This record gives sequence, C-alpha cells and structure tokens, in this order.
Amino acid sequence: MRTPFVLSWALMLTTFSAAPARSQGADLPADGWIAWASTRSGNRQVFVMKATGNDPEDAVQVTKNGGARASWSPDGHWIGYATLNAKTHVIRWDGSGDKEICDRDFRFWTWDGKAICGAYDGVPGRTFSYSAVDPDTGKKTSLGKWNATALNVFTKVTPMTLTHDGRYLGLMGGLGSRFKDANGTTVNKAYVAALLELSSGKLYWVGYGCEPSAPPVGGLLYHVRGDNPTEPDIYRVTISELVKNNRSSYKPEMAHEDSAWGHEYWPSVSRGRDNSWMIYGATTGCHAHDACPYDFYIHKLGAGNNARVKVVTWGDREGQNNHWPSLYVGPMWQPPKHGNGMQIVADPTAGGDVFDSGIEIISVKDDPRDPTPGSDRDSGSLGAGDDAGADGGLRRNIDSPRLARGGCRLTNSMPVADLVACWLALCVVALRPAGRRTLRDRQALRARQFATSVGLILVLSLLVFAFHNDIARYWMN
Repeated sequence: MRTPFVLSWALMLTTFSAAPARSQGADLPADGWIAWASTRSGNRQVFVMKATGNDPEDAVQVTKNGGARASWSPDGHWIGYATLNAKTHVIRWDGSGDKEICDRDFRFWTWDGKAICGAYDGVPGRTFSYSAVDPDTGKKTSLGKWNATALNVFTKVTPMTLTHDGRYLGLMGGLGSRFKDANGTTVNKAYVAALLELSSGKLYWVGYGCEPSAPPVGGLLYHVRGDNPTEPDIYRVTISELVKNNRSSYKPEMAHEDSAWGHEYWPSVSRGRDNSWMIYGATTGCHAHDACPYDFYIHKLGAGNNARVKVVTWGDREGQNNHWPSLYVGPMWQPPKHGNGMQIVADPTAGGDVFDSGIEIISVKDDPRDPTPGSDRDSGSLGAGDDAGADGGLRRNIDSPRLARGGCRLTNSMPVADLVACWLALCVVALRPAGRRTLRDRQALRARQFATSVGLILVLSLLVFAFHNDIARYWMN
C-alpha cells in the first residue's frame, strides 16, 4: 500500500529543523566526538558532544550518578570513566550500558582496548597495583604492582599512558631531593613526567611538569611542561631519540601566554580512524584541575600554535569546571539488530545536532515491491537501551538521550500502520520534557511542543476532511 500524500505531507510538518552547527571545515573533524566531565549540572557528570556542535546547546549528559576523567576507548565503543567513589565504569556514547568493570580507580586505555584500573596500597603513591579489564566481557588480568621506593625515584607516582607498542609506560610524580635518570642526568624538581621501559625497568626523564600522553600511533610523546616562560604548555618529544639522550625533538605543540587562555592541560590525541587531532583544556590565571574554569580546544597536530578552535565554553560561566577531555573520530558504535518489525534507531551520521530531535523508522521485513530488498531498511539497528524482546513490534526507548536527527525515512511502499506509528513516536519525543539529559532551555522546548501540536491539529483536520469527502462520494454514488 502506498503512503497517502496527505499523511506524508503532515509527517514532514512534524519533523524538526536542524540546529545551527559549527563549521565543518579543516579546523575541526567533521565526525569527531568529545567526551568529558563537567560540574555544570551540579555534581560532576560525563557529557558527550559532536566536535562541530555548539556548547552548551548540543552537549548531552550520559551518566546519572556522577563521573570523572572520561576517556574514549580506542574503537569508540565505550567511554571509560571514574566514579565519584573511585571505581571504574564504562558507558556507551548514548548513555546505555553503564556498568562497573573494576572496583578500583580508572586510569587509561591500552591501545588494544583494555581499561587500566588500579589503586595505591599502603602509603599513597608508594605502591601501585593495577589490572587490565576487557570492557565487553569484564575479564580482569592483574598486571602486578611496583613500588616507588624500589625505583628509588618517585615519592608519588601515577601511571598516565601506555605507548602504542606497549613498550613504555608514561608516569608522572614527585621527586626526592636527588635523582639521576637512566641517562645519568641529575634532576631535582617537585614534579616530572617520565617513561618507564617495562621490559628493562629503565626510567627516562621526559621533562619538568606532568601528564604524559602517548598517541594511538607514531613515536611521539606529549606532556605538560612546567618550567618554560609561558608555562604550563604542551610539549612533544620523539621517544626513540629521547631514550638515546637526544632531546633535539623536545618542542612546543601548544604554547600560549597565560592571559590568552594559555594555561594548557590534559593533552589527548584523537582516537579512531583519524589520529591527527589533539584536544586539550586551557584556562587563564587559574590552575586547579577540579575547580578552575577550563575551556576545551581542538588543534590540528603540527598546524602551528594558532591553529586551535574552542569547542567547549561553559568553563567560564558561574565557576563551573570542565576537565579531562577526550576526542574520538569516526563512526559511532551501534548495537546489533534484533528480531523484525520496526526499529527506532539513533543515527550518529545525521547532520546537525546528532542527539537532537527526530527518529528514523526502519522496517526489517523486506517489501517484495522494493527493488533492492534489505538495502535500505535493513541497514538500521536498535537504539541505545531499546527493548530487544521477541514481540517484533515497535521498539523504542524515549528515556535514552535525544534520538538522532533525520526524521522518518519515508518510502512509497511504507504501510499506513508503520507511517502512523512513526508519526506518533515523533509526537511523543517532541512533547516529552527535555529533562536531565537535554540542557535545552524552556523556550526551545515550548517551540517544539507548539510546532508538534500544530502539526497534530493539521493532520487530524485533514484526515477528517478526507474521511468526510470519501463518505460523501460513497453516498452520492
């Protein structure tokens, strides 16, 4: 049965206009996604936003019970974060699948997709035990422990990153009054970044400062330098040269004056299919990680000191704090299809505000009149947290974050029942209050409610008019 023109036109009236998006030029990855933690909603929570989106309108809160130090897994399937009571959790980009995978604090990801968690034993900072956890299966593998006293180096030590080849572990920590690194250089500073060669136990001094960060590919290491004229700044070094006591590659990646939002922290190279971007936090005249008004910038690696774009801006409002940003570039994880019938899905490839209004209807059962069965409607998947039961009916979860933009996918052969169900679901999504997850103001919500109400009235009026004419023609004939 073909879709009636009246219903098709009325359905288009109830889809929502696209929110303005940041330019998707060479200055930002068009398919980039940011995850971070913020206090903007009261308690610290994890948020997600498209890199080309507009903060705060397009930012979506994905945790319910607090979270810190959010970080994308290398494949983008999970966001790892530390709970407010120092446990390791993972969660999907859409807020589904939240689960504890380790009863110790989250540290970082290995590049083969394991979450590293650990805790200090005894005197804080002196002995650290750690484990690698598979986020899908929950399998935990103990990686042992080390003792800072045995290294004769750090009075406090924190593991921060692992190089892509698994050879070096990046550490930061305080130093005693005298320390010689593996190259014999005498160091006497409160905080340094260092590389620990796991096979030999040799320790290589990277630089004064903190927060070493290894990218998913390549031989560079980044860290926050704390003893240069515009400190703190983000520096890079080639690891193969560093371990040979050659520091000629030790140069700034981002180094702005403090007054120009040059208090730079948390360097992190993008994960996913494009590793040519860096996201980091910056503020001015303030230092505390968990209290100061940090904004986030995205920077094209090697493009120069001024090649940066501010993407998260709520740090300068009402004393709110953003920290530890992470960037993933590539297609978003989608759950597998289940059953048959119709599915409402989240489509992360849609334009504009991907989390915003609109739904997509996908009929899994092939229509014999479709010249390419399965090519169009079978391409979808269940939305986050959707009911995957065996009833084969309409599947939805409007309690998930805002569903993807794109509206209903209309086809000439769509059954009327499917079309009506699609339109009704659109009305439900539009009329539902924004609540905890949307952060949209009341005016935008009322505008959507008004537009949907007008569309509903128009549809009902047109249906009554068409039905009345059909009856009149029936009796006249």
